[in-house]
Order: sequence, then C-alpha cells, then structure tokens
Amino acid sequence: MNTTTMIKGRILFIEDSAALAELYSSECRRQGYQVLVAGDGRMGLRLVAEVPPDLILLDLRLPGMDGFSVLETLRTTASTSDIPVVIFSNETGPEAIERARALGAIDYLVKSETVPSVLLGALGRWLRTPATARSASQRAFWRRERDSNPRRLAP
Repeated sequence: MNTTTMIKGRILFIEDSAALAELYSSECRRQGYQVLVAGDGRMGLRLVAEVPPDLILLDLRLPGMDGFSVLETLRTTASTSDIPVVIFSNETGPEAIERARALGAIDYLVKSETVPSVLLGALGRWLRTPATARSASQRAFWRRERDSNPRRLAP
C-alpha cells in the first residue's frame, strides 16, 4: 500500500495461530486496513494501551489469558471500554456466545465458517460509521442482525 492510500481503520487481531493471523492480516492489509497482531491476551492488552485500535478481533482460546478475560478487562477499563470487539473463534457452544454477548462483544464469527472475503465484508460494516455515532447506530444494526441470525450478537 502506498503512503497516499487512506487507511480504512486500525484492526488488532489477537490470535495465537501465527498462520491464521498472517492469512487474515495479509488480506486486511491488502484492502487498506492497518493490522496489528498479538499472539496472546496479555500482549493484546499491551498493544491496545500503546496503539488503540478501531476494532479488535479476539480469539477465545489463547495461552495464558483467555479471550473472555481479555474482553472483560477491555470492558472494565475506561480507555478501552468503547472499542468494538468481535469474537473470532472455533468455540461454537451457546454458553460461549452468550458469555461473549454479556461481556460486550459486538459480533461472533466462527473461524471454520469464515473466509477472508466474509471477514472483510464485515469489517466494512463495523467500521463505516464515524466513531462519534458508532455506539447508537451499531446497537441498532446488531439488534437487527441478532434477530435475523442467532449467531450474531448485539451489545
């Protein structure tokens, strides 16, 4: 990407599989997103503090600090409480989905069902609204999504 290209948004991908992180990060970068990658939850939290992202893609099964703990920390910290978090995991149980919802995730994608093009399309939806209006409009959007697709979450 050349320096005159506008960055569409900064994404933090918290994922312990280096191969998967590289696959999705490369695709996102090709589409104009700036992508940071953390291989575990603690590193993810450090990166959020250093370079706040516009959106976080968060795996649940992480070494050391699991994704639920990361999400809870993000939501209980004033400076990170409004950063949209999307769970990106192979954990498909209803308990995990409900817990992610309760902790404030805006969406839940199953890795094995998500190809890069689907993720990129979703990134556009999640980030197209200016930050100052994001909260109310995203809540309404995710309520509609939840009602039409039970795997989708709403804050």
